[in-house]
Amino acid sequence: MNSSTEVLTKRNGEVVNGSPPNGASASASSKKPKTQQVLIGWDKQKSFTFIGLSLCFVVWACVYFPLIIS
Repeated sequence: MNSSTEVLTKRNGEVVNGSPPNGASASASSKKPKTQQVLIGWDKQKSFTFIGLSLCFVVWACVYFPLIIS
């Protein structure tokens, strides 16, 4: 796994200060909350590659479209 990769979790229905969220009943909070995982991985090389390809696309568009119009 890449060193810049992190796994983030989000818990729905998390109990705050011992009381259920949004005034829900206590029996609803006894269920195990559903956990979502999001995989995030990005580094400098990918950033520079993305910026470089984006700039190449802009230069190509600035050259190509004026030539096709005239």
